[in-house]
Amino acid sequence: MTTIFFALAFWSAAPAFHTYPTVTLTVTGEKGESAKGAEVWVLGTGHRSGPMSVKGFEGWAPRDNAIVGFEGTKKTILVPPSWPDGGVIRFATGQYAGIVEIAANEYHSRIDLYSPTGNSIDVALPDLMPADFSMPFRIATTALFAWSILLLSVRASKLATRLQYFVGFAAALTGVLVWLGTAKMSAAGPVELLIVSPDMATATEPRRATAYLGTRHEYAETLPLPIDNYANQQAYHVPNTTPTVSLQPTITPLAIFNPIDIYRSREKALECNHGRPLIAEFDPKAEVGVKISTETATAFELVAPKVSTTADNSSTPARRYLVCLPYQDGLLVAWSGAHLKYGGAWTAPVGAVQRIRLDAPDTPLFVLRMSSGSSSFTPLQHIGKNEYSYPAIPSPLTHADQARRFATSLLAALCVLLLLPIFEVCKLARRYCLQAAGSCLLIVGAWMVFTVSVGWPAFFGGIDAISPFSLHGVGGMDLWYGVGYPLFVSAMINLASPELSLLLKVTVVGLAVLWVALQALNVGAKGPQVCVYLVAILAFTGTTIVSATELRDATNAVALSGFGIYVFALLTKYRATDQQLPGWHYLLLAILGAMIVLLRIDNVVFIAPLLAGFAFGRHWRHSMRACLAIAAIWASITPIVVPYVMDNYDNWQHNARLYKQTALINPLVGMLRGGSLPPTEQVALSATLGKVLNVDYSIEHWTPSDIIYWHQTNKGPGTPEDLAELQRAFVVNAMRHPVEFATLRTATALNALGMDNTAAWMVRKYIDRPFFRLSYDDQFSGKDARLKDMAILAGYRAPVHLYPTLTQNVLSWYERLALGTPQVLLAFALLFCFRRVPATSLVAVAVLLRVAVFWLLQPASVFMYLAELQILGSLLPLMAWTEWHQRSLISSNTRSLASPASGGERSAIAASVSAQSIARPNT
Repeated sequence: MTTIFFALAFWSAAPAFHTYPTVTLTVTGEKGESAKGAEVWVLGTGHRSGPMSVKGFEGWAPRDNAIVGFEGTKKTILVPPSWPDGGVIRFATGQYAGIVEIAANEYHSRIDLYSPTGNSIDVALPDLMPADFSMPFRIATTALFAWSILLLSVRASKLATRLQYFVGFAAALTGVLVWLGTAKMSAAGPVELLIVSPDMATATEPRRATAYLGTRHEYAETLPLPIDNYANQQAYHVPNTTPTVSLQPTITPLAIFNPIDIYRSREKALECNHGRPLIAEFDPKAEVGVKISTETATAFELVAPKVSTTADNSSTPARRYLVCLPYQDGLLVAWSGAHLKYGGAWTAPVGAVQRIRLDAPDTPLFVLRMSSGSSSFTPLQHIGKNEYSYPAIPSPLTHADQARRFATSLLAALCVLLLLPIFEVCKLARRYCLQAAGSCLLIVGAWMVFTVSVGWPAFFGGIDAISPFSLHGVGGMDLWYGVGYPLFVSAMINLASPELSLLLKVTVVGLAVLWVALQALNVGAKGPQVCVYLVAILAFTGTTIVSATELRDATNAVALSGFGIYVFALLTKYRATDQQLPGWHYLLLAILGAMIVLLRIDNVVFIAPLLAGFAFGRHWRHSMRACLAIAAIWASITPIVVPYVMDNYDNWQHNARLYKQTALINPLVGMLRGGSLPPTEQVALSATLGKVLNVDYSIEHWTPSDIIYWHQTNKGPGTPEDLAELQRAFVVNAMRHPVEFATLRTATALNALGMDNTAAWMVRKYIDRPFFRLSYDDQFSGKDARLKDMAILAGYRAPVHLYPTLTQNVLSWYERLALGTPQVLLAFALLFCFRRVPATSLVAVAVLLRVAVFWLLQPASVFMYLAELQILGSLLPLMAWTEWHQRSLISSNTRSLASPASGGERSAIAASVSAQSIARPNT
């Protein structure tokens, strides 16, 4: 039954391969009567609400971010087969635009692109078709998967005492169920509302409404909603005697919205009835009217009112919509400009919005939720006075949505796997002195409760913490040194709520610290000493603030620390006794390492040396092959996943260049500020930097602790050639002026590690004003009402801490004590102890390699950079002491077995060695 269930689940989620239909565009050379030309401008392919790309188009002339076909270009071109599901092709309209012919398989259509004013229209591209080999592939992979599950089930039935297999199956089952449960999950998209209320047109003064966005917990953002832009005869009521109404607008609509995701061709004649209402968007700058025709009545022309250039007297463009909706005993045809669109990848989170409250002068006839991404709409239902439910509109699943589904399933499975370390910790605690183990459990448990209570719902790091929630709501994706963190945030929200992140991180850190402490007791450490050490780590390092902070680098630090302890446990369990590592541990190493690489691409320097620890030993032939396979997975995961998740390849390349150049700028600007470069080198370096930033502005405002971004200086991101030139300048200047380069880099690193005065002393000739490490920022402790509204819209139950005063005192305490320099020095000292404590030394190597990378490429001094020093770095002394005594004990027992002794003594010694082996837990 288990095999059948898993096979059915895999079949429903098995990958299917598709092929793209052939779509061609033809410049007909024809044009409308009013057109001045017959050009065809293509702005690209993509999602309606996303960026467009013309990458892959060949045969027409490129113009900036578009291509144009005319008489001198190739007549017919092929649309590159790379559009996303539910994608569109966007054409530009204008006075010089002609007629384009679109052919897709046997379907042909001609569209007149003329418009008195420049704009654009979207044409839906055909859906992907299943490939010929897709079904045989699904059958073969499902059969292989079922056969593997059957073999594992047979093996597990013979090893009923092994808890790992039961928890592993439970984790796999949980992951599959979560995957199936999120089959229709898609991004909510921006909040988009349209109010239809013709009676408001009788007002002589412009009138406005206010929209309040709310989650299931409370209301947050308040937004102005214009309800003016009406005329006295802007609506027409069609009686029920006519089943169908024909609408003939004077210009082509920009977009057509339907109750369901059905594509309608962009013809000037539209039909509307009770079963197929519609909304059409028109250019707000153009003069437009619509002729309403029925089978029984004469045509009636409804002229659209003029609208202002902006909807809220700021920067939001006005919209103009024609609606045809069932009303009373017939249909209502009306114009409306009361449109609101809110939310974006970098503006505000909207994924948790479930309610809307309107403060309007009158009760609207209709309040509609629209979705530009899927060209659909649905009415809002009343749930109270002036309060409406905000329904979800499903949209085609994008690659980013599929990645979020997989991340949610994987995280759910890993949460189940946490039962294994919990079980091992409980087993260790029962095995030793109840007083010592109980004291450790009490200390760590009290710390976990304290951290959750003080940090709840999280230490929220401001704008950088909000942006992944914004991406989740609108279905966007950003690189962020890796796509792992936005996927992690989405998985938290999909599984439960954002607060799950705090609980999960505190649990991982608590288990790691407790396991190391109990292992020290295992090899003979004194209980009071271990307890004092635990208190010192939890009270006098940044462990608490890192565990409770909702930021990418805090999550990254917890992941690296947990992975480091996991590898240390495996090395001391299996490598110290020359045992072969079980295959399921290699699988976990591959999965966890791939997740860590996706969090930050530079994490590979941390996990690579840890993997090398498994490649050698008595079973090196087996382990070497496994380690090489894992290394190949880690090396290929980013090039495979990132382009898949970020549908827009150009946007991915743009973000990658931005982060790369940001890591190179700070020391180069510092050299220019120091003024010690020869004149020729200074001119050359200024010219190179001038391609990506304003050099004079950057020199004036430079400090070793500040990030210098291109968007601070009115310069766009550099081209690939600019980045290559910047990289050459970075290397050349580092080699020509090593002392100055090392001084600047060391000052930035020391500043990040908490040594502000030392860093200031090192660069005293460069800067004559005080500078400090960027202070830790917790928006829940601040007074910014806007950011607290953003936290509510992100899905948090409340944007305040349980104990605000205590939280502020705790943050102030930990920020003063969170130094990283002692941990770095300790890790460096452990390099010379490789023969005595090889596993701990290997972890120290991983820590130092990451420190070295940040010393070279750290863009600024930020506390959360290298935050794993607060957790893993602080545990290194106890780990080293534990491994040293463990190896000494094993060596002593081995020598005792090798020495002459009676049979009874040998049996006693063998039993002792076996007991010590059992005492070390199976990780």
